[in-house]
Amino acid sequence: MSGDECRTCGRLLDDFGQCWACDASGEAQAGKAKEEVVPFPLVTLTTENLQDATVELIRATNELERSARVLAEVRFELDTEEATLIASGIEGKNEAERKANLRLKLADRYAELHGAELGAAQARRDVEVAHIQLDGLRYQLRLLEVRQGGRA
Repeated sequence: MSGDECRTCGRLLDDFGQCWACDASGEAQAGKAKEEVVPFPLVTLTTENLQDATVELIRATNELERSARVLAEVRFELDTEEATLIASGIEGKNEAERKANLRLKLADRYAELHGAELGAAQARRDVEVAHIQLDGLRYQLRLLEVRQGGRA
């Protein structure tokens, strides 16, 4: 799992070095502070914007599912490797020292887990933002219906 970020929007790049949000490829800046991308407060109601918002929600939901799968796989691999190391014996005078040695031996796996957790958190946020944008368009549509004499 890569910790590289898109130069354009700051989102994490996928396994192929691609940014799903802006189609930027490869050009990543690892370790740089990212700027938070804030959507416009209200998108104008058009058929195209409604379709785009729906497509974005579908894409964000698919990304959330993918990131949840990656997180589950990383956790499973970490748990399996941890169990194997514990079964083979971890050196240390006491439990705290053995736990620290285990953590050091699995440092790369814990880093992968951290990256997967960040990816899942970002995916959850993106789904929420997509819901908010789509709901905003739906509220505008409902307001137009009410103004044109539709039922309230």
